[in-house]
Amino acid sequence: MIPTELLCYYPTNVAIIDDSDSFLDMINDKLDPKQPRQLYNNPIEALQKINNKKFNTELSSIIKSIPIEDVDELSTTDYAINSLINVDLKQLHNEIYNKNRFDRISAILIDYQMAQMNGLEFCRKLTDKTICKIMITSLSDFKLAVAAFNDGIIDKFIIKGTPDFFHEINSCITKAQKDYFKNIYGLDGLLGFMLRGQLQFATKNYYKLIEQVANTVNAIEFYLLDKSGSILLLDAEGKPTWLVIRTKNELDELHAIAKDNNASSQVLDALYNKREMPILLCEEDYQLPINKWQMYPIKPFTTNQESYYSIIIDQQFKLLDFTKITSFNQYATNNPLAFIGR
Repeated sequence: MIPTELLCYYPTNVAIIDDSDSFLDMINDKLDPKQPRQLYNNPIEALQKINNKKFNTELSSIIKSIPIEDVDELSTTDYAINSLINVDLKQLHNEIYNKNRFDRISAILIDYQMAQMNGLEFCRKLTDKTICKIMITSLSDFKLAVAAFNDGIIDKFIIKGTPDFFHEINSCITKAQKDYFKNIYGLDGLLGFMLRGQLQFATKNYYKLIEQVANTVNAIEFYLLDKSGSILLLDAEGKPTWLVIRTKNELDELHAIAKDNNASSQVLDALYNKREMPILLCEEDYQLPINKWQMYPIKPFTTNQESYYSIIIDQQFKLLDFTKITSFNQYATNNPLAFIGR
């Protein structure tokens, strides 16, 4: 099940570091077969390779500061601070075109006891502080692991010999990868903080709806499309599902545009009575003549009928060029070693 309280999510890699080949092979055999992984038996080599990787989306390209002279008043409230920020979601959408996005390392699983460099020294020297760090240690190093956790050097530790040890490893990796996206793209993370006060949709019913749609279409990645809360979901084959949300005011504005442009009575009636709407996701869509609008059924999203949604499966819109998107299955085919670790 994919996490939903995020602005985007997709499968990522876990790096596993241990100087014992037999232990690496044992962990590798027990990992979820669908989990991309990178195995290293040399921590120095692993540190160099991971520190040289540059997969993170440049947040500076997504977050644009509004010049303070353009703001009449400034208070210390979150909302006022966020009003100085413009989040360019189009830049976030560029991550969809990143064919290497699944190569991103979101978590590392590392043994503490290694000859060349111990696990804590490795974690201290890791330059990407957004990567979630899980350390495997023996019971004799329990106090050391607790201290490292309390100091923020590691995010989780697992004691060797723990009941269901390998199940615990898989569970910790899954949670770590979700936490990685939560810290960057979560509503309580950096981008979420910048958008706070601008989003119209952060409710339990909203997340429940995304979860239902994601489970129905077997989605493994998704991306926020607009500040109304519309979402693009992709399955492993890259087949799209669009969850498009529009407020009552937005539908009324569309009705006014349609009326001013002499739309048919059928279109006007569908918009006025909130039965159907056109899916307009980019500037090119809004340039379409009204008689070219394709209408889609909508349902009320909230009990007070202030928001409505439409679900469109396996259809491509002009917002994205799907010929440039690499699906997870294409990635798996092109990178078979990512799923066997060797």
